[in-house]
Amino acid sequence: MHTPEATSIHHGHAGHELATTDNKTMCRVIVEGREFTWHETVILETKLKELVGYGHDQILVFEREDDIELFVEDDGEVALSVTEIVRLRFKPRPIVAISVNYKKVEILHGRRSGLQIKEAAIAQGVKIKLDFELSLDEHGIERVIGDHDKVRVHGGEEFMCVDHHEDS
Repeated sequence: MHTPEATSIHHGHAGHELATTDNKTMCRVIVEGREFTWHETVILETKLKELVGYGHDQILVFEREDDIELFVEDDGEVALSVTEIVRLRFKPRPIVAISVNYKKVEILHGRRSGLQIKEAAIAQGVKIKLDFELSLDEHGIERVIGDHDKVRVHGGEEFMCVDHHEDS
């Protein structure tokens, strides 16, 4: 998705500004009680966090009448509507349980690097080292996760972390 060049500015109720390119589509989104007008039918989660000043320790949640929490994924898109107002709120990012070498590890929900997963496992007593190779079991297929590779952690993921170095 491309970011439009600014040609006009529209203010939300709290004076927040959104840059837009045309007046054809006008979608409304309310985040934490602050209303914004957006002229595309999609807005990125990162843009919403930037607009309202929230950091990575928070997660966006759709406000729904059925009280079922539906998270907006890190770097995800929020679909907007010209006929309905989309309502969102922030909440502290939840801690979820994964397993590393069959041991339970608690970690923050969302996109995590291989290094962050290994650091969390070590801090919680899993007997691995940072230079071990991390892999994720995805429906019976093993995928190697590098230290800088990011994976979406929802809870329940099963990782293996082993030493593949040869001793001389």
